[in-house]
Amino acid sequence: MPVLECHSQRDIAWLRPDRARYCAMMIKEIFPKNVEGFHVERVLDLGAGRGSFVNACLEKGLDACGVDMRKMGCPRFVLGDAAGLPFRDKIFDLVFQYLFLADMADLQKLPRREIELAVGEIHRILRPGGFVYNYSRFVCGDKMPHKFEKIVEYPYSETLYRKV
Repeated sequence: MPVLECHSQRDIAWLRPDRARYCAMMIKEIFPKNVEGFHVERVLDLGAGRGSFVNACLEKGLDACGVDMRKMGCPRFVLGDAAGLPFRDKIFDLVFQYLFLADMADLQKLPRREIELAVGEIHRILRPGGFVYNYSRFVCGDKMPHKFEKIVEYPYSETLYRKV
């Protein structure tokens, strides 16, 4: 599995105040040049919060929306629960999550079954060959019943998975 060295330590997204713009730039500019078959038009931000990532994607010309359990100001927003996402099957090219699944496991102490449901929903709404862009660890990623292939790993918990 390749480790992309496309940025220096000072550019690592979680150290930058403009993390959302950085992540949108990765999707629009870096991944297409470095990941075979990477083409993304529709993006979902899982746990969208105030919508900074959705806004950054819209600025880059991507069709993006966010889902969260409460409205916090995200511009293109859908109210929903990760264990039962309110979308049709195979509708997104990429699901982005920043600390969302890690927070579910660590902070909310949700049972593994709830996390498996959320990962199953991610799998369901992604088109075949779609991507999960993680900006934290992908909880239980290798042990889930739904299959994702880790295709790019960054030095600081940034990982790109492809649905298989």
